[in-house]
Amino acid sequence: MIIFSLLALLYGGGALFIRELVRLTGRGWPTIFCLALAYGLIEEGFVIQTLFNPNYLGIGLLNYGFIPSLGIGSFWTVYVLSIHVFWSISIPIAMTEALFWRHRTTPWLGRFGFTMYAILSFLGSVIMGLSVLYEYQFVASAKQLIISAILINIFVVLGFTLFHEDKKMSIYNHPKSINKLAPNPWLLGLFVLILGSIFFLLSNISYFSSLLSAGILVIILLLLGWISN
Repeated sequence: MIIFSLLALLYGGGALFIRELVRLTGRGWPTIFCLALAYGLIEEGFVIQTLFNPNYLGIGLLNYGFIPSLGIGSFWTVYVLSIHVFWSISIPIAMTEALFWRHRTTPWLGRFGFTMYAILSFLGSVIMGLSVLYEYQFVASAKQLIISAILINIFVVLGFTLFHEDKKMSIYNHPKSINKLAPNPWLLGLFVLILGSIFFLLSNISYFSSLLSAGILVIILLLLGWISN
């Protein structure tokens, strides 16, 4: 029960915090994707540190496409960050907003609620990080943490500078507009299925394949960003 509560704060809190921040500033899905990637780097680079810990879970997560200069496994890095971008953040937000589509582009929390949720999410991250530190006795190098921090800041800045406030956001609140703007679900589903299948098939192949997997992830992100606009 305690672990479930921590995971709820870490994942649920992160998704809600990103969703509220994006809607408060009038941004859209491209910003959500950028912040989701930053969230993945925070969790896997600072909190749990699976990007750098070679002994995490004892199953050799970094063995595939290992890059000695960075101390990371290229495939695991792409794989786990894509999990956070889509499953931890984007899909929960999309499904919840689809259920409450009349308020899908407006904030759901007031200033007090937003602040309290941010504090709880931070506390959940700290507790989870300390528990992982106690179990594995592993701390990433200063170089790894600095690079992670730089990347996090880059994605946050890109999310709020490259993608400006959408003045036409209100049209998305009408179901007829939603139907007109949505792509063909069968074509989109087939496209994502093919790319996703290729991504997973490359999991046991070489370093080059890991780079190809990263390219596939970028294509999916660009596609979703284009669709959302």
